[in-house]
Amino acid sequence: MPNEPFLLHVSELSNLKNALELVDIYAALKQKGIQEKLYLIGNGNQSPAIKARIIELGLENDCIMLGRKDNPMPFMKKAKLFLNTSLDEGLPTVFLEAMELGTPVVSYACPTGPRDILDNGKYGVLIPMGDQQTFIEKTYELLTTPALYQHYVDLLPEAMARFHQATIEAQLIDLIEHFIKKEE
Repeated sequence: MPNEPFLLHVSELSNLKNALELVDIYAALKQKGIQEKLYLIGNGNQSPAIKARIIELGLENDCIMLGRKDNPMPFMKKAKLFLNTSLDEGLPTVFLEAMELGTPVVSYACPTGPRDILDNGKYGVLIPMGDQQTFIEKTYELLTTPALYQHYVDLLPEAMARFHQATIEAQLIDLIEHFIKKEE
């Protein structure tokens, strides 16, 4: 487990998860002077291409492919930011896990998932799809502006309360009662 602050991405390393683009974004962040390493957890059909890009960009010591981990939670808990460049998501539980462990999320605003969990950017940073430059700028801003970073960290308990069992149960009861009253 690294001791220094780091950035994290956890996914199946497939075309859909788009981690190859994240490596390019990370290279630009390194050029801007960030010190954090990027750890990629997962395996997939893009693993060889990602490894080749890391080597091509000279990032072998900074962008570390860890392969699949049975329990990525210790990495999520220690990460400075969770970065996501997926082209599509359902309900990305990996966001919920990272946020529950206190790690803010920067993500492309794919059609479903990230917008809902991050409440349209209230609880994390949403980037227009494919806008690498904005992804770089917003991530850099979070890494270099302690007050902004802390703002998102401070909002995580509020964000996660929306997904706690008691909250969901209350919402379901309200919904059922609404339909019962509607039938009467």
